[in-house]
Amino acid sequence: MFSKTARLAAALSLTAAATVTATGTAAAQTYCQDIGNGNFCMSVDGSGEGESLVTLSYRKYDGDPVTVRLAWWYYAGDTSYSAWLPAAAGDWIFFYDKAAPSCLYGKMDVQGGPTYYLDGNPICPG
Repeated sequence: MFSKTARLAAALSLTAAATVTATGTAAAQTYCQDIGNGNFCMSVDGSGEGESLVTLSYRKYDGDPVTVRLAWWYYAGDTSYSAWLPAAAGDWIFFYDKAAPSCLYGKMDVQGGPTYYLDGNPICPG
């Protein structure tokens, strides 16, 4: 699925706090939430021209396997969903997408189960 290097790079970017670089450009805004059996995170990096890179992830620590769908949306606009993705204990799944530079909301649907909304909503590009 993803190499160890890609997983490490994603982990570092998702756990980094929002910072400002020496050039004054804001880094990705990231929020992670413990949902009991793992962490659900969203990062919005608005440093690109005219669009933001959106990264949603779910790192499942324990419990029975589930099938999840990650999504982001604007308050009054589009919604973007990942495919339905299987997640077992030990898995770390990602959904990468691009969006207009705007404040975004994140959620994770569990097939046959609850929907989790990030407490840190909305997340705005830096």
